[in-house]
Amino acid sequence: MKHTFRLFIFGCITWLCGFVYLITCCPVYLPGNEHVLLSDFESRAQPSPDAHSVPLDQWEQSKQGVIWKPNSGFSGSACIKLTVYDDKEAYVQWTLPNPKDYQFLQLRAKMRTEGVVQGTDTWNKARLLVYFSDKDGKPYWDYHHVAAALTGTSPWKEFQEVFPVPEFAATATVVVQNSGRSGIVWCDDIALRPAYKNSSYFFLRGIVLVAGILLAISAIRLFGLLNNRGWISLGIIALILLGVLCSENLLEMIAGAFGFKVFLLKKFGHLILFFMLGLCSISWANARMNAPGRSTLSLRQLVLIFTGLLSFAVMTELLQFATLDRGPGKFDFIINMTGIIGGIAIAHFVNKLRVQGAEKS
Repeated sequence: MKHTFRLFIFGCITWLCGFVYLITCCPVYLPGNEHVLLSDFESRAQPSPDAHSVPLDQWEQSKQGVIWKPNSGFSGSACIKLTVYDDKEAYVQWTLPNPKDYQFLQLRAKMRTEGVVQGTDTWNKARLLVYFSDKDGKPYWDYHHVAAALTGTSPWKEFQEVFPVPEFAATATVVVQNSGRSGIVWCDDIALRPAYKNSSYFFLRGIVLVAGILLAISAIRLFGLLNNRGWISLGIIALILLGVLCSENLLEMIAGAFGFKVFLLKKFGHLILFFMLGLCSISWANARMNAPGRSTLSLRQLVLIFTGLLSFAVMTELLQFATLDRGPGKFDFIINMTGIIGGIAIAHFVNKLRVQGAEKS
């Protein structure tokens, strides 16, 4: 049994190393060499010999708030400056016809902000995005479109995002906007180019997925997770994994169907599911390690369970790298940990009361 457990731990460490390599060193998409759009704003109006270079005067602009600034961009180059006046957004946008010529588009740009305050809606920020419209000119805002959304003050930083081109797309519009309540946005070096799936990533992801399933089956057999109502914890784990691998667009559709805000759906989902996981895990451990109603788990056992659940919570946050439009968050991890602690504490307290009642009787 001891050798089997050591082999299982070694397998978990190997799997974790492969997973970390997958999400940190193996990109999902590889950019093409050709460009669809280039704007370094080194000149305001004079186009360069590059056919894809688009100076500022070829961008559609808001009536106020857009200024061309020499010597103010990244590394002292020229850039554009977008300032909110009288609560009216400042923006520039450029439209690409026939985006269906490409399967994926990668948008890159450098941005910095100064004192950007979020407006009335949650999306009223400094944003870099590309949205798709159908042949009737209807934009689809529920489709993945945001590459960067900033508030406050931040230094120059490069942002990039890959967008799958939908079947309905007749145009793709690149937008840099400042729709906050106040503040300034600088933007430089905007580039749009095709992207392609990295076959190595998907091959490695398949190996990691199969290895993860085998380790999960080993854990179920090794720890007896199908006994003593352990299947309830497994069901909750499956729900959590399903939730973290859902795209943002799908979560927005689910939230809209029930009349919830997607933010509340995600946060309460994190809290409730990890609370239930902590509760059920302690109940299962009490039934497996002790005679029910006669004794409670030791502090060492509680710490081991908490550490295992906390490690799972970390893994679920990292798993969001595998989605197209979600990523890990510190606040989500804190909510997960709060739910785990609450579930463990209540389950342990209830079991302790049950033990005391059994002793008195």
